[in-house]
Formats: sequence, C-alpha cells, structure tokens
Amino acid sequence: MPTLPEEIVLLALDEKAGTLMLLPERSLDFALAGAMMIELSMRGKLETVDDVFLKVSSREPTNDKILDDALQIIPDTPHLTIENALARIARKGGAWVDRLFDSLVEKEILERREDRFLWIVRESTFSLKDHKLLDNLRLHIRGAVMSEGEELAASDAALIALMDACKISFTIFSDKELAKYSKRFDEISKINPIARAVSLAISEIENAILEVIAFTGV
Repeated sequence: MPTLPEEIVLLALDEKAGTLMLLPERSLDFALAGAMMIELSMRGKLETVDDVFLKVSSREPTNDKILDDALQIIPDTPHLTIENALARIARKGGAWVDRLFDSLVEKEILERREDRFLWIVRESTFSLKDHKLLDNLRLHIRGAVMSEGEELAASDAALIALMDACKISFTIFSDKELAKYSKRFDEISKINPIARAVSLAISEIENAILEVIAFTGV
C-alpha cells in the first residue's frame, strides 16, 4: 500500500504525460513535507503540542527509508514550531519527489519509462501498472468529502486537506463540485494542525508571488 506522501505523488501525476502536473510554486514541496510529518505522526514518531509545536516521540526506524530520513531532519529543539519543521523538510522538495517515484516503482505501483537518445537518458516518465488503485483512491476521497456530517478517518482528512492545499483537488472534483463542497474542504483543512500549517505556508508563498508581480508589473 502507498504511504500518504506516495498517494500525493500519485494524485499529482499527469497520467497522459507520465510526469507531475504543473502546480503552484512550491506547493507540492510543502504538501509532501506535510504528508511525511502526518505519516510519521500516525506511526507514533511525532506529536503536536497545543497545535503549534512539534515534538519527536520516537526515533525508532519505521522500515520506510524516506520517512526515516525525514524524521532525522526534525531536531529535538524545544518549542520547535510545526512551520519550522515543515520548512526544513520542504527544502529537499525535488529530491523527495525522485525518491517517492523510485519507491512507487519498487512497490510495482508505477512503471518507469526512459526516453533515451543514444546512451543518454533524457527523461523518465511513469505509468500506472494498475489503474484500479488510483481509481479506488479517487472514489474513496470523493465519498469522504461528500459524506458531510460524518467523522473522517485521520488519514482521509489529512490527504484531503493536503490535496486542497496544493491545488490538485480538481483531478477528482469538477469545478461545480469544488464550489458546492468548498465549506466541507475548509472544515477538513482545519482538522489536522500539520495540514493547516501546509495550507498557510502555500498561501503565504502565493501571496508573496502576487506582491512581486504587482510590484514589478509582470
């Protein structure tokens, strides 16, 4: 089964092109960092304090090298904020993506195709080995969002909040549905403090870009 960060990569995959979709600046970096932190939290390695700070509960290996490496980036600093930990992991954004693709290939969820010219690999693209896995994931997410009033599993709430934060919800919902369930998305995004921090970080980046555009007149 894919981990939470692996599910984010799958949902952000352009199935026709075999590469990641074009997403808002650094949004995927922060979504993946948040997904790793939430996965580590669900595995009992991290805990949030007062919905503001982050504390390492255990450094025992998870048997997932990517998660273990993410955990090592988080220091034992007192009063470490969620935002600070998130930023530390997000700095390695592109490297995480490459490793998550490798992991999905190793799990035989994705298949790698290499575009070669002579002996030089110019680009790797990826295709799903079984479309049912992604189809079922999308159906599960649709059901979770549309079941208004029902309590969500922690993993479902986290995935939906991260999808919404990095703007890939459109891959599952139509514009009309996104408008209809906008309140539901807002409610879900507030459930997990790490997911809330991801949304805030991405929002701040987008606002900064808009300010630069407005200032330069680009």
